[in-house]
This record gives sequence, C-alpha cells and structure tokens, in this order.
Amino acid sequence: MTPEVKQETLPAATVEAAAWRPDTRVAFRFFFSYFLLYLLPYPVAGVPATNWPANFYTDLWHRIVPWVAANLLHFQQPITIFTNKSGDTTYDYVAVTCLLVLAAIVTVIWSWLDRKRLDYSRLHSWLRLFLRFVLVTALIPYGANKLYTAQFPAPRLETLLETYGQASPMGLLWTSMGASRLFSLFGGIAEVIGGVLLIVPRFTLLGALISFAALTNVLVLNLGYDVTVKIYTFHLVLMCLFLIVPDAKRLADFFVFSRPAPPPSETPLFARKEFNQGALVMQIVLGIALTVVSLHQSYGFVERARVDVAPSEVYGVWAVDELVQDGQSRPPLITDTQRWQNFVFDHAKLVVVQKMNGEQLIYGMQLDPLRKTLNLATEDSRAWVGRFEFEDPRPDVLTLTGEMDGHQIEAKLRRVDLTGPGFLLMNRGFHWVNEFPLRR
Repeated sequence: MTPEVKQETLPAATVEAAAWRPDTRVAFRFFFSYFLLYLLPYPVAGVPATNWPANFYTDLWHRIVPWVAANLLHFQQPITIFTNKSGDTTYDYVAVTCLLVLAAIVTVIWSWLDRKRLDYSRLHSWLRLFLRFVLVTALIPYGANKLYTAQFPAPRLETLLETYGQASPMGLLWTSMGASRLFSLFGGIAEVIGGVLLIVPRFTLLGALISFAALTNVLVLNLGYDVTVKIYTFHLVLMCLFLIVPDAKRLADFFVFSRPAPPPSETPLFARKEFNQGALVMQIVLGIALTVVSLHQSYGFVERARVDVAPSEVYGVWAVDELVQDGQSRPPLITDTQRWQNFVFDHAKLVVVQKMNGEQLIYGMQLDPLRKTLNLATEDSRAWVGRFEFEDPRPDVLTLTGEMDGHQIEAKLRRVDLTGPGFLLMNRGFHWVNEFPLRR
C-alpha cells in the first residue's frame, strides 16, 4: 500500500483572523471594488493573447463615459478626446466619477449579500499583493528613467534660448529637473528602492513608506507645475496609503507613544505552506525581472538618444550675424519678426531656427558634412523648402548659400560660446563654498 502523504498546512491560529469592525468591512469592500475597476485591464493589457478582453473593457468605458457626460452631467461639448498623451482629460475625470459611483453601488450590494462575513483577511492579502505589484511596475521603470536621464535629460539647446515667460510650467519643471542631475538622481534612487522593497512581502511597510514619500513629492510637483498625470499619481499615493494603514497603530505606538509595537500579522495567500513559498519565489523572480528589464530599457533609450545628437562640426547655437535675402541685407532688428536670429543644431535630423522675436521653427534636416550640403523641410511636409551649401572656414564660422521658401539666401553664422554667461544654467556647476549667493 502506498503510504499516505500528509499535506502540510499552516496552523489554524495563523489562518483565522479576528472579526473586523463593520465600518472596516464596508471600507474594504469599497476600496477593493474601486481599485479593481480603476486598474483594469491591468495586468492583462498588452499581453497579445488577452488583448481582446482588455480592448473590450476599454471600449466599453469609451462608450459609457461620453454618454454619462452628455445625458447625466449635461456637458455642453461631447467628449471626443480619450488620452491625447494626457492623463487628466475631461474623459479621465468623468471616468473616475463613474468609477466612484459604481464602486459605491457594488459596495452596497456586496454588503447586503455578504453581510454575515466577519472578515476579508485572505482577500485583503491578495489585494495587497495586487497593489504592491501595481506600484512596483510604476516605481521601478520611472525610477530607472531618472537614474539614466531618460525622463529628465539635460535641457536642449533651443530650450536654453527661451525666456522663462515662454516656458510652460511643465516645461520649466522638465528643464529644472534636467539641469539638476543630483535631484533627479535622488528621486530615481528613492523610487527604485521603494519599488524593490515592495517586491518582498516582509518589506511591504518599509517599501510603502519610502514610496509614499517619493510619490507625494511627485504628486506635489505635478500639481505645482501642471503636469498632466495628476490623477494617476494621486492613485499611486492612495495605494501606498492603503498598504500603510493596517500598520498605522503600530507606527504610532513606536514613533509617537514610545510603546512596544507587536510584529505584524497578515493572513497568508494560501492555506498550504508550500503554495505560499511558491508564491514568494514567483514574486521575487518577477520583481527581479522587472528591475533588470527596466534598467536595461532606460539605459538603451539614453544610448540611442546619443546617436541622434548633431554632428560635432555644427553642434551648438549659431548666431546669424549677417543675412542677405534676394540681394537685400537684413540687419538684426527686433522689429524684423521674420529675420533669423539663431540656428540651433542639437539633433542629428532636426534644426531649430529662432527668429528675432524669439519664435522657434523646427525643420527636418539632412546634413552632409562631406558634400557640405544642408537641406531643410517643414514638419508637415517631406518636400525640401531649403537647400544650402555651406562652408566652415573657421571652427566658429559657418556660411550658408542657397534657396529657402523661394528666396535666395546668403547667411553668415557665428558659433555661440556655450560656456559663456548666457548659458549659466548649464555651466555654473556645483560649489561647496559660495561667498555670495548667485540669484540672477
């Protein structure tokens, strides 16, 4: 006879939990419903085999939200923009309102049907696992992007030529974050550390506290500089709080009241010990894989961006000292709003032309340093609107001769010294000792 194999289970004391308060049970039902509605179709979105349910869920809300806006909220204008690279569209705010109402309805029905249940300890553990990895998949990639300057690269040359008044609040934030490598790096380190700690269940509280601090900083920046991911960042902060709240009393006992804090008690995901061990291994493996992939992708993005830098022969800002159009000289007068002021060669396939009034025009560029030719095209057309031959008799001088928009052009350009006082933001550097503050 085959000997009976015993299935190892956890002690009953670790599985059974004390009855929850009625208000706690109701609050859990609401947040469980809301988080699930808000986060779907994550995590199946993007997986080829599961694209159809994800697309179905998204398309369903693309129908519901405009209908609610038009028929229940009585919006004057129909909702036609769903993303537009912004997470704070009218659609998003109406969608969140719909989700809150729907979650409240689900909570009422759930509370009535399941009114005899005394706790949701195991379901709470599964929700915590879900939210942990939602945060992990947000924190680690964003943190990696900050570590490798993929999110906040150094300001582009054309940005340095803009005035503060021309910059949007979001653009100003990106410029300041890109100019301060230390602050951007510090934020990236905090986000990666918080995300990595959340991978391991034992470190959930510490990871949630670090992530809460890092994401609160991000949320305040998004609010202060009108960055268009306010709703998303707010939900990430809310998820951190959801992970922290069960330990609020322990934190208060230790940090506020100087009382001993008991160890945390959390219901395991499964009743069988080997299943929980397997779940732990899977969490760690997935977390390590995500960390490695995120770091690799961010590093690769930065390396590819370096290839797109303009050739060293022309890289930089070139002031248009002399301009002759159709045989007529055009002096550098600020009243001549069509005259060129600067050529900015920063990107390998783009050139920015700044006019005397500060307006910047972006052209596609085809530069051949060997043949000494420069062709320009507008963004919305592949036809060349400018064809030039150029000479560089000296490293700091460039002459252009050719045709632009049907006009014969002769221009003499002078390379601007990027280490001069006009570019203090990028060349000031760091100083431990400052006899006087530099506030200009």
